Amino acid sequence: MLQLQYLVNNDSEGKVLDHDLVELGIQSDNIHFVANDQKVLTRSGLHAASTIEETDMLHLGIRGALFGVITSVVFFVLLLVFRPIDWQASIVNYLAAFLLFTVLFSWLGGVIGLHFENYKISPFHQLLKQGKLVMLVYITNEQEQIVRRVMSKKHPEAQFLATREAIDNPFMSA
Repeated sequence: MLQLQYLVNNDSEGKVLDHDLVELGIQSDNIHFVANDQKVLTRSGLHAASTIEETDMLHLGIRGALFGVITSVVFFVLLLVFRPIDWQASIVNYLAAFLLFTVLFSWLGGVIGLHFENYKISPFHQLLKQGKLVMLVYITNEQEQIVRRVMSKKHPEAQFLATREAIDNPFMSA
């Protein structure tokens, strides 16, 4: 699954693009818009991007989970080296510690990520502040060339920004 990103000048242009993409066979639920002012999207009836698409909650949550796994491994090594008297070396205790570290850091990363703009959208922050919209279109690999061709011929005013994988990569950043 791919995410195509287009810069749209205003909400009325976005409505036309949304309509044309639906006619092309793209499901309406796979077309989302990001705007600096959510009222614009609500007023025009465009699908607003979700919190997961707009913030780095998922991205940093996955990074937090990876950090939790690494932290639990370090914790296990320290347990083996120092052998505390009160520690009961059982699979249940190791599993509980592993889950605790992983879930705790995943949650913490997600909470921190809520305060940051999604790394896929942050390069366009200044354009969003100017009142423009970013359209996110989720398509299959087979649909990419068709959608890009139709968009460039029928809607040259919509500036193509990027093609990205729809899945968050915890090792990527803006």
